[in-house]
Amino acid sequence: MKNKSQFVTKTSVKAQLNSPLVMRKNGVALFNEKMEPVEIARALINRKTTEIAGIFPYLFSLASYFFEAFPGKIIRGDEGSLYYQIGTKDDPIPAQAFISLGIGDNADQKNTFLRELYKLWDEKRYYWLPTGNRGDMIFMPPIQVFPVMNNEIKDPEELKRLSQLGIDHVIKGFTMQCYKPLFDGHLNGYKDGFIKQPAAWYAKIRNCVNGMIDNKAKFFGDIESESVPEMQGDMTALNVMKIWEYLAIHDNGQGKIKNVDIVDLLSHVAPSYLQKGEYLRNEYIGSLFNAFIALVKLTSEYRKELDFEIVNIELDEFDRVYALNHGHLEESPLYLAEAVKHRLKTHKNILTLQISREKERGHDKN
Repeated sequence: MKNKSQFVTKTSVKAQLNSPLVMRKNGVALFNEKMEPVEIARALINRKTTEIAGIFPYLFSLASYFFEAFPGKIIRGDEGSLYYQIGTKDDPIPAQAFISLGIGDNADQKNTFLRELYKLWDEKRYYWLPTGNRGDMIFMPPIQVFPVMNNEIKDPEELKRLSQLGIDHVIKGFTMQCYKPLFDGHLNGYKDGFIKQPAAWYAKIRNCVNGMIDNKAKFFGDIESESVPEMQGDMTALNVMKIWEYLAIHDNGQGKIKNVDIVDLLSHVAPSYLQKGEYLRNEYIGSLFNAFIALVKLTSEYRKELDFEIVNIELDEFDRVYALNHGHLEESPLYLAEAVKHRLKTHKNILTLQISREKERGHDKN
């Protein structure tokens, strides 16, 4: 199970970029699990029901690996079924392989991975997901995971008991059910498009962000807050991953610069960073800057497994003079954050990134 680039569907990426602000702006039609319309006024459109967090960033990457590497193992189910299945009670995904594919080489994340998995069993999580029909959304779990001991365990009370015991050593394997519209692209020639990223990408991002926090980079929030979607946490590994996804999904595969509308980006990634949904709050500029620095580090380290590398944030002499005039030493983090603040103010919230590419052909799946 050698790590290599993975190809993830644009539909699954868009699902992870949902936010209350984006959904309200788009005015989507909402349905429940039985595809019956839901009254907009009664529908819960909030961070808890739109931000796919906790164990799911690990699971999306893990599931994409199986769709790519073992398409013949995917159980498609009956016509009209809503989920693909990976593994069975007689032939489950081996427990060690499941964990390894989720966290990659980051063994220190095993406890976090298992803790979030147990939470998934304690509280079945529903999110607003695309149905595959225009902008319509349905309230469903994106991925379901069931442990296999002697039998596949699906009973909610038994799952809860298992999570409380924390006995991962007696679990021999897992089965996964993946909501079809999010993963159809793996089986239909990527008609919805795809982006390329490293295996266990979220675990790699989390490792980088943890390292930056250890070195006193200010992400303005406990990284663990992302596991509690209803909390208004700030910049986290999850946010850094979503910024990458936003940049990748809006990439045309050409050019050495990328102009990014920061307000639109944050409406997908961290709406709480915005004032009235229209302006970036000044107190979060440093946190946003550190998120881009994390992506500079990550895209350089995993250059060969990505479509492009973020080399730098483009600043001009006026941005730098502004930072100097505010008393910051040149090239210090506060100096650069102040320069970014000026850049956004004078360029109507457009930030220009310098990009490095090996090819100018767009996405290449060969």
